[in-house]
Amino acid sequence: MTPEAAPSETPASRGLTSRVVRGTVESLAFSECNTRATLSIGGQGIALTRPRKPILMSNGDRVIVAGMQSPKGFFATLFFNESNGDNSADEFRRPLPKLIAFGVASLLGFLAVVVTVAIAALREPSFLSVGGVGRTAIYATSIAAALVLGAVSVFVLFAGAHMFESLRLIDRERMRSSR
Repeated sequence: MTPEAAPSETPASRGLTSRVVRGTVESLAFSECNTRATLSIGGQGIALTRPRKPILMSNGDRVIVAGMQSPKGFFATLFFNESNGDNSADEFRRPLPKLIAFGVASLLGFLAVVVTVAIAALREPSFLSVGGVGRTAIYATSIAAALVLGAVSVFVLFAGAHMFESLRLIDRERMRSSR
């Protein structure tokens, strides 16, 4: 790997690492209306996805890409093309706080439902009464809905944290070049 394409890394769990790679695009192939690309920087294969807009990149462009390194490869979610100014990082700056706020609100909703059901179940034990079967069904439905809400909130918070870290890595790499 050339020195200009050396990755900056932050530790993560389960073999996933947030990474940023900077260098010159050596090879490039597009798919799906130019919203997905497979590129090579310093011999490193990178899968890049940009939802809703085409990726404006060509061989020889100097780019910074950030994403997740997994045992299966490097999957980039954000990029900054230093050659032509095209980037996906700015598209995520504005909605990111809303995404994280939604994740936190969803997690609080999950906790509120679980606590409410627990309090209701402790006040009126439904298993020992004649009308208890209906209440048990309502409690079970509430808990199932809360589990779905909890799973969504964890996913949204993970995605938000990943995007925040990727933006931080791209900004740090851009600041390093401006010095």
